[in-house]
Amino acid sequence: MDTIIDGSNAQEPVELHFPGDDLFEPYRRRRGLPIGNLTSQFSANLYLDRFDHWVTEVLGAPYVRYVDDFALFHDDADVLAEWRARIDGYLAGRRLRLHPRKTVILPTSEPATFLGFVLSPDKDPTGRRTAERGHRHLPDDNVRRFRNRLRGLRDQWRAGTVTKADVEARIGAWIAHAAQADTARLRQALFSGGWFKVTPGFRM
Repeated sequence: MDTIIDGSNAQEPVELHFPGDDLFEPYRRRRGLPIGNLTSQFSANLYLDRFDHWVTEVLGAPYVRYVDDFALFHDDADVLAEWRARIDGYLAGRRLRLHPRKTVILPTSEPATFLGFVLSPDKDPTGRRTAERGHRHLPDDNVRRFRNRLRGLRDQWRAGTVTKADVEARIGAWIAHAAQADTARLRQALFSGGWFKVTPGFRM
């Protein structure tokens, strides 16, 4: 693990101070591994194993985690706020911090973004939930970025600067992710005419 971490390419500097740090500590410690590197997933599971036990056995919280994304559930928002404060303290002792923008307390009746999907419950006209599964959608910015990427791939393919295999690999990764959400109509609109043919009524 030391060899892998020490051999990784330089990451963006992160200037974070934790209790006991002096002014230059952030410059002595490198933080992070390259996104997409499988060692980052392994390290997250290894490093957060004790956190899993602490959340479930000490806090007693209903809890799910995937790599570094996790969610806790309770009927009382004040309890969730208390848990959040305690989690802040626990993680700070291990030189970690919650993401300030992505850490929110929401009712399960409202849409929430988790693991790259917008999760929404099924509701009837009165607002009551009607199904357990609900809906999974891609965030708008995800779709927008992919459309831009697809446009760029189209230009490169026509110019002969990328191969069919390159195109299939790049598009296939997004399709595999998108297929986990309710995106059948979106994918049909994007690809029904082939790789880059835009169907009538759909604008890239």
